[in-house]
Amino acid sequence: MTISKLEEIKAMEAKLEHMRQEAAKEIAEGKKVVMAEILSHMQENKIQLSELSLFARTSSSKYSDGGGKNTWSGKGKKPAWVVTALAAGKKLEDLLTVKPAADA
Repeated sequence: MTISKLEEIKAMEAKLEHMRQEAAKEIAEGKKVVMAEILSHMQENKIQLSELSLFARTSSSKYSDGGGKNTWSGKGKKPAWVVTALAAGKKLEDLLTVKPAADA
């Protein structure tokens, strides 16, 4: 008796899912090993976690659509969302991520 194609596909899918789960476990274990090594090096060199923030990449976006989905540094060609906002009557100042303080 032969297995139908559908049953073959289901068996292959199950095997593939099992392989995905095993790969995810291996990745997680690998991360644990690397993180333990990093923590060990940090302790040996008396590095505090807060000191690592010096290397964190900060956002250089000057303009935003307000939702944070679209940002622009203000350098180079204006992105389509900026052009659209300006065409709709907004000013570039309206799109600033940090608004200037209002004059008292």
